Amino acid sequence: MLLTHEQMLAAIESPSLREFIANRMEVDEHELEAMLDEENESLMSTIVEVLVEDGPLVDELVGPLPQDEDDEPFSVSIFGVDGIFVALTSTEELHGGFNTAQEAFDFIDREYERELASPYEDD
Repeated sequence: MLLTHEQMLAAIESPSLREFIANRMEVDEHELEAMLDEENESLMSTIVEVLVEDGPLVDELVGPLPQDEDDEPFSVSIFGVDGIFVALTSTEELHGGFNTAQEAFDFIDREYERELASPYEDD
């Protein structure tokens, strides 16, 4: 997943994420901004990891219970802070680079409708 410069800046400027990102990157918090000037894939992946593992959960939508009681219901979780949001589905699909919470919520609605439209597979 590619993040824009503005989205990465929003993440490292977030008081709730900055320290987590710096710790994972093993750098000083002030060095993060210098990393933005480089094409830094490890910074991008670290930001996404921190959002999902340590970032605030903004919303979660859980689908209907599956017919097979051993299966988990489909869900979509939105994590993020102002300027950057990512969505993680219960099937481990990661979607992101949303600039606003509304973009992420619109994505949840589309994914939820798609999941409801697809029948559960029988093994």
